[in-house]
Amino acid sequence: LFSITMGVALLKDTLFTVHPGALFGFDSTTGERVIVVRSIPGGAGGFLEPTSVTTWNDDLVLLSFPFGAVQIYDPFTETLKLTTIFGGPIDAHPFQDGLIVTEVQNGTVVFASGDDLGEREVIYTSPGVTFLTGNETDVYLTDILDQTLYRIIQDGEVLDPPTVVATGFAAPEGIVLLPDGDKILLVDAGKESLEEVDTMTGNVETIATDLGFLPGIPGLDFGFANDVAVGDSGAIYVSGDRANVIYKFESSTGGTTMSSAVSSLSHAFPFMLMRAFFSFFLGTLAV
Repeated sequence: LFSITMGVALLKDTLFTVHPGALFGFDSTTGERVIVVRSIPGGAGGFLEPTSVTTWNDDLVLLSFPFGAVQIYDPFTETLKLTTIFGGPIDAHPFQDGLIVTEVQNGTVVFASGDDLGEREVIYTSPGVTFLTGNETDVYLTDILDQTLYRIIQDGEVLDPPTVVATGFAAPEGIVLLPDGDKILLVDAGKESLEEVDTMTGNVETIATDLGFLPGIPGLDFGFANDVAVGDSGAIYVSGDRANVIYKFESSTGGTTMSSAVSSLSHAFPFMLMRAFFSFFLGTLAV
């Protein structure tokens, strides 16, 4: 029996990650588990089996690939604010007055806005769309099939075609734009590494290696969500699905070093059953 860490998001000094049937929050300094929400679809929490997590203002965005759900949730008041349906959502990024969502089922990147995120506009199409990052003006996307990091929005305008920032990754997944806006941290699950990409030059520097990532699951090339987040102190947090941990790295003048691994082992679930679970839903969606 195994628990599977899927994604990582930092909100108010609390690290959040999702597992099969659960949402966990950890103190970002001590690693102590401080929030636990157990959930099954239609049960406690009202979650539709989230498979990745990000933030939007003071809320979490919970994304469920198998159920096609994007849910807005306040973990501190335990309030589920919104549930809306997309085509196999993998990641989301707040932008202007809405939310940009990657839909792996449709191979699209969608800008959703308006009441209940009901107004949808496709801004990019590719079968390999995966993870997003950016700021108020620029947005970046990893494409796992192209093995490429793209800039899809620049100065607030959608790029057609998008700009290649860097390419040649083995399996690019989660990304985060650093506060200076010049560098992106990128999880390369295929190399089991964390990379730093210069957004201006495309130069790639390896920050960490030998991280515990799964190579993928049937029908889903990137496996479970391996993501990266950065705290105000400069600390870097990376989720590892195979190792079932959240890695913590500290920045210093001499470089970036791993300071600890925040374990998130806590909710047992048969791994082979989880593979079958995803394979079933992928087959259902393909019909």
